[in-house]
Amino acid sequence: MSNAYKIIHYFISGASSREMKEKVWKWLIDSHGQPEKEAALKQVWDESSYKADQSTAESYRNFCRKAALVPPSKITHNRFYRIIRAAVVLLIPLFSMLAAYLYTDTYTKNIEQVEYLVPQGKKHEIILPDGSHVYLNAGTLLVYPKKFIGKMRTVYLMGEGNFHVKKDQKHPFIVKASDFQVTALGTEFNITAYPNEEEITTTLISGKVLVEYNGQSDRTILEPNEQLVYNKQTCSSNVLHPHIQDVTAWQHGEIVFRSMTLDEIFTQLERKYPYSFIYSFHSL
Repeated sequence: MSNAYKIIHYFISGASSREMKEKVWKWLIDSHGQPEKEAALKQVWDESSYKADQSTAESYRNFCRKAALVPPSKITHNRFYRIIRAAVVLLIPLFSMLAAYLYTDTYTKNIEQVEYLVPQGKKHEIILPDGSHVYLNAGTLLVYPKKFIGKMRTVYLMGEGNFHVKKDQKHPFIVKASDFQVTALGTEFNITAYPNEEEITTTLISGKVLVEYNGQSDRTILEPNEQLVYNKQTCSSNVLHPHIQDVTAWQHGEIVFRSMTLDEIFTQLERKYPYSFIYSFHSL
C-alpha cells in the first residue's frame, strides 16, 4: 500500500481537518510523483463502494461529494458507465483548478464565491459584478467572486467561455484555467479549457490579451484574429489564424467541424446533445 494511497484514502474519508485538507490539496497539484498519485486515485475509486449499478448516478454524485468535486447536475443513464470509468481522469484536473482557486489566491479567501456549472446540452450567459459578460458553453464550470476586490478581477474557468470584458485599465481582468491564464484590460476573447482535453486554446476577437502558460514561465501577446493553442502534455504552444466564425459558432447553436478527428467530433456532439456515441475505430 503506497503512501499516496494512504493520504488520498484518508482525505476522501472526510475525517481530516481543514488544515490537513489544505496540505493534501497542495500535495495533489505538486508535479512530483504524479503517476503514483494518479494510480492511488484509481485504486481508491476501484475499491470504493460506489460501483456501477441501477443507482449509478447517485453513486457518482456521492463519490464526488466525498472528494469535494462538482458533478454535472444532469447526466443521462446511458452516459454514466463511461463517465464512471473516466472519473479518475478528471480528478487531477479538478483538484488542480479547485485547489488553485481555494488556496493560492489569498485576496479572495474571505470573499464569497459563486460557482456556476452549465449542464451538458445547455449554454448560459452570466453578467459578472463588474458588468463584464460571459457566455458559457455546455459542461463548463465558472468560479467568480460576488464582488471584485483588489487590483485584479480574477475568475476561474473549466470548459469553454466567451468573455466580453468591461474596460478598466486600473483593474486587469484575468481568466485562470489550470496553469494557463489570460489577462485583458477590455476586449473579447474565447477560451476552451476542458479538463479531459490535451489542448487549451485562446482566440482573440478584439482588443489585446496577454496569455501566460507553462507555469507562467512563457507568455504571448495576441492580436485580433489570432489563436494560441497550448498542449498540456508537451507544454508546447502554437499561434494560429483560425476562422473566427468557427470559434464563435457554438454561441449561435451551431457546430463547425473543420480538420477534426472523429473522436473530436463525437466529443463536441456529446456536449451539445444528451446522448453517447458508441463506436469502434477498427470498424470504420
